[in-house]
Amino acid sequence: DFRDLNAATPNDAYPMPIAETMIDVIAGNEILSLLDGYSGYNQIYIAKNDVSKTAFRCPGALGTYEWVVMPFGLKNVGATYQRAMNLIFHDLIEKFMQVYIDDIVIGSKRKIDHIQHLKLSFERMRKHGLKMNPLKCAFGVSAGDFLGFVVHQKGIEIDKNKTRAIMETKPPSNKKELQSLLGKINFLRRFISNLSGKTKVFSPLLRLKKEEEFRWDENHQKAFEEIKNYLINPPVMVPPSEGGKLKLYLSANDSTIAGMLSQDDENGIERAIYYISRMLVEAKIRYTPLEKLCLSLYYACTKLKHYIKPYDVFVFCRNNVIKYMLSKPILHSRVVKWALALTEYSLTFVPLKATKGQVIADFLVDNSNLNEQVNYLTTKSWELFFDGSKHELGAEIGLLIISPGGIPTKFSLRTKSECSNNETEYETLITGLKLLKDLGARNIIIRGDSQLVIKRLTREYKCMNKKLLECNSRATTLLNSFDEVQLEHISRNENEIANELAQIASRYKISRECLESLVCIRNELSDEHECLTIDTSTIQDWRKELIEYLQSPNSQAERKVKYRALNYVILNDELFKRGFDGVLFKCLGNHEIYIAMAEVHEGICGSHQAGEKMKWTLSRKGYFWPSMFKDCIEFAKGCEECQKHGPIHRVPAIELHAIVKPWPFRGWAIDIIGQIHPPSAKNHKYIIVAIDYFTKWVEAIPVKEVD
Repeated sequence: DFRDLNAATPNDAYPMPIAETMIDVIAGNEILSLLDGYSGYNQIYIAKNDVSKTAFRCPGALGTYEWVVMPFGLKNVGATYQRAMNLIFHDLIEKFMQVYIDDIVIGSKRKIDHIQHLKLSFERMRKHGLKMNPLKCAFGVSAGDFLGFVVHQKGIEIDKNKTRAIMETKPPSNKKELQSLLGKINFLRRFISNLSGKTKVFSPLLRLKKEEEFRWDENHQKAFEEIKNYLINPPVMVPPSEGGKLKLYLSANDSTIAGMLSQDDENGIERAIYYISRMLVEAKIRYTPLEKLCLSLYYACTKLKHYIKPYDVFVFCRNNVIKYMLSKPILHSRVVKWALALTEYSLTFVPLKATKGQVIADFLVDNSNLNEQVNYLTTKSWELFFDGSKHELGAEIGLLIISPGGIPTKFSLRTKSECSNNETEYETLITGLKLLKDLGARNIIIRGDSQLVIKRLTREYKCMNKKLLECNSRATTLLNSFDEVQLEHISRNENEIANELAQIASRYKISRECLESLVCIRNELSDEHECLTIDTSTIQDWRKELIEYLQSPNSQAERKVKYRALNYVILNDELFKRGFDGVLFKCLGNHEIYIAMAEVHEGICGSHQAGEKMKWTLSRKGYFWPSMFKDCIEFAKGCEECQKHGPIHRVPAIELHAIVKPWPFRGWAIDIIGQIHPPSAKNHKYIIVAIDYFTKWVEAIPVKEVD
């Protein structure tokens, strides 16, 4: 039992070779010889100073023994053996030999060279005293099993024993069996297109707690059978050939991203090299379709870096993600991070117009619902630029509509309805969408400088204002009537204002014949609005019980209602609260409360006051409701403009005071460090630190979890 010895042994950070690249190098050879070391680690002697550390006791009277050669079970034995093999065969590796610990493969492009390669290899083994196990060696074969895969001249295949293990597996009955099954499937992930999409139905079962019941239903069995059917005839993968260009196909849907790396062979037939996929969790699920494609490109380049970096790569997908990431002036911070990471690769976008070859067809079938959900816009899309301007007489709307033929048309509209700046932007967009709908547009691109409107429609911002919620609902309803929509936020420079209206996209030259005359719109637009219906029947009005009691006093009323009613009075069918000095305060209902707070905080005379000042102002105006102070505080905290431009409140600085204890171990200071990423070799993620106040003695204990 070497557990204590392994715990005291430092890690050997010697880099192990990448198994995938070794398999790719071996594939494509005409003839192979596969060798396996005899007794593996026992061929390397232990240093004399370390022999005593491996001592073990035998049962009975056999006594105590020590290992003089490297045994199995010791820490770092794999790295030590790999270092020895690399030193012995350093000039033969990558030429015709690949070594992974005690597995050696000798491959030759031509049969006539293989004898010479074997001779050089055996001479090197004899020189250093290495022994091979003849029962596990195979010489002069055309195909062989290396690191769990079958390699031959035509490519790389799945070992039939691996597929048989999955085919013969019974449906799992608990979480542990499911994890074992997914482990077998994930070993073959390179060969399975969109594996994450095929196995996503199992994710809820993996998150079950111990006390929850494990249920394997028809959906799980259907997904399992789909994987089995796929593995009946799995594809043959090929290694990338030098001089050729690689092709990277990308796709993304609501919960998964996927990709396929391929290359044309000498006959012009496209062959798959690697399938990748990934499940999206947490915030990544809420990314826009275009951002998910960008994430798919970033993940593919990171995962397949050893393949992609030396080659020129053509990227195939529905949208030009490279142009979006590298050319767009305004990007989210995460997209900027991905774009910077991709600058080291040679990537070229190619639109995915037609499928060529069975490999691509299979990939698109496995991801058929992925690419269709992406906001792909053809060259026949209509373009809408919008901007609104508020003034004392109402609001003015500026629209620029560009037809698929490139003909721009400007619309200048005026409305006399009173509305805020954000409402004006919404009205502008809604008017433009109605015009596009009347023109018969199906695919549209919308561009505007109002970040609030764009982000709320893409659900990146949450709409809290009731008036804007109504406008947002109307705009969303109109957007759903189009087949494909792309929303894009542009800078103010691209939306210059001219002639007291929002002059959109000044880079376009508008002809006189396309310039529409000024149209005055009065309140007809407001009458046509489809209002959002809010059910207020379930909202309890705090005034109801008081009004009913004051209008018809009843001895059966609750005691607290009778007591509260002493401070209230009804005048002209409205409830008022009597103040300490006899001043009456008008009692507001649920709907009136929100309007009053909005007017005081962000209305015409509002100055975005704090919650305390809002409460004081409303009281001075003669209004009251029970949770007045709390509601004002919450309203001010939820104001988006206050969060952006308000001052940051900090705790005032004070002098530090040492904590003094009279004797050692009288008091301890305890804290937790973590979460540490990456975790330690034993999966420790946190450190509990304790310091004695008197002696300053420190105790640090690593732990895996913190409850």
